Amino acid sequence: ITVLSDNVTFTGCSIYGTGAGGIGVERGASNVTIDGNSFSYTAGTAIFVGDNEDSNDNLPTNIVITNNTVSSYGMAYGGAAGITVTYADTVTVSHNTVQNGYYSGISLGWGWTKNANVQHRNYTVTYNRIVNAMAGTLYDGGGIYLLGNFVADSTNVVANNYVEISATCLAAIYLDEGTSDYKVYNNALKVNTGNTDKGCIFLHNKLNS
Repeated sequence: ITVLSDNVTFTGCSIYGTGAGGIGVERGASNVTIDGNSFSYTAGTAIFVGDNEDSNDNLPTNIVITNNTVSSYGMAYGGAAGITVTYADTVTVSHNTVQNGYYSGISLGWGWTKNANVQHRNYTVTYNRIVNAMAGTLYDGGGIYLLGNFVADSTNVVANNYVEISATCLAAIYLDEGTSDYKVYNNALKVNTGNTDKGCIFLHNKLNS
């Protein structure tokens, strides 16, 4: 399902066994709510917001992703996260359960750069439960994966989440190349330290967080 419109709500839906992803919110969409849905056995990402184009035009804006259950994602595309947000403006990801997937549970941001990137701003990720992410063969990821240098006047928070990782990966929360201007606090993290290279939290070339 691809969303290019304004004022759209998905609630109470069950999306199962897709040959690609679940719901994709693209440029030009705004005021989209994805609440109380079930996603299982998706070939790719269950919920995807944004794209990786280097442009600030028509970013998805005011996107709310809450109270969803995402299970068994990335069944065919092993590099797909359960919930992915690349370039967007003002996104809330809260009270979701993400479990049993082949790559990162929640992936936020894009762009390997140390320059401030206005294409993503105001991401709030709170009260999510992520269990058994990174269960595939890929290693360079985590329960919550962050990437990108956000502008300093945006508010970006990762807080009060529960992440339990038993598979081989870098960390439960992974702030990758140049990630900046995030507040990460009060998360409960459980890892098998024999399988996670960096433990609970890994800051890779961070600028400020």
